[in-house]
Amino acid sequence: MDYSWILKCLLSTVRNCFSGSGFRLFFQHALLILAFLFSDFALGMHVMHEIPKLLAPIEFDGKIETGEWDAVDTLSFISHWPEFSEKPNSRTLFRVTYDEKFLYFSALCFDQPNLIQGPNFERDNWEMTMDHVAIIMDTYNDNENGVIFVVTPTSSRIDVSLKNDTQGPEPVDLSWNSFWEALVSRHQEGWSIEARIPFSSLRFQSSEGNVTMGLIAYRYIARGTADGYISKYSTGVGVLEFHKAINGQRRIFFQCKQQAALVHISIFPCRGRISPRQN
Repeated sequence: MDYSWILKCLLSTVRNCFSGSGFRLFFQHALLILAFLFSDFALGMHVMHEIPKLLAPIEFDGKIETGEWDAVDTLSFISHWPEFSEKPNSRTLFRVTYDEKFLYFSALCFDQPNLIQGPNFERDNWEMTMDHVAIIMDTYNDNENGVIFVVTPTSSRIDVSLKNDTQGPEPVDLSWNSFWEALVSRHQEGWSIEARIPFSSLRFQSSEGNVTMGLIAYRYIARGTADGYISKYSTGVGVLEFHKAINGQRRIFFQCKQQAALVHISIFPCRGRISPRQN
């Protein structure tokens, strides 16, 4: 954007600053310029980006095979903890895509295998002592509420709902559970995950079949770093930046249909009876 007119405007008003109406004119122009710059900055923070639709089926096995995810661009991560920086602390290849039924995300997390921390397998056990990757979606695009899906190196899963931009009393609800799947593999380069979330597990609004959501993705390493795909500014709250819906990048899913809610039942043998289990 060309800001040369701003400089010319300021110079012309400064020349008249010592005239009777100079100060008033200067401040009027200054206020208009600040309002314009602020609106331009705000719009820049909410630039819309398209989520690429899956062109070929993915073998859902937790492994990021060569060529399988190559058509999906990786998200650009920056560091938010322990220090805010344009350069991420670690190398992470995080991708998001979708098809008619699922939203998919994958992450290839480069690390030394002996340093990966995943102490338990328990569902919804969300602690700072374990490495994990996560995706947060402001599904109604309201900059206030969202849902988060977390996967650890042991394939344990955490799903949480967020409200009020994670401010005020009880902004996080760990009792919220959704149906979704995640698989993990460990290898010499580190660890990788593949996850899929049925659109039937999400609630969102669409316009002519297109859906806009706020999206944040991040990788947390228990040794003390956190990188993520997030708005490129910091409010000084460190790793908590990732849980604030207002920090999400705007992403568009084209021709995404709201699926009917499904009832998911796991069947276990129990003395000849069928026992439903809530996921």
